[in-house]
Amino acid sequence: ADGSHPLLFRCAGPGLEPYVLPSEVPFLATDPAIWVFDGSGVLLGQDDNWDPGLLEPFNRAGAFLYPDGSKDAAILATAKPGLISMQATGDGTILIEVFFAN
Repeated sequence: ADGSHPLLFRCAGPGLEPYVLPSEVPFLATDPAIWVFDGSGVLLGQDDNWDPGLLEPFNRAGAFLYPDGSKDAAILATAKPGLISMQATGDGTILIEVFFAN
């Protein structure tokens, strides 16, 4: 085996609303996006609005759930050991997370 692992990459903006003070809500990104690259710069995945089909990997990873219809971003990708980079954009505060999704 090549040591590859499924990884869950997430970029939360509006999904953070239940976890922040009401005064911080206006500063959350409304529609973040992510891109994930391997060490050679090959795009492993990109996302703008997460797919509810990722609920099972969210649960396996112990990640908090995003609200239905939120515009948070998430990618499930298989990556080999080595360098991985993640680029995120948003118009406010975002939380970037990476989980093993075994």
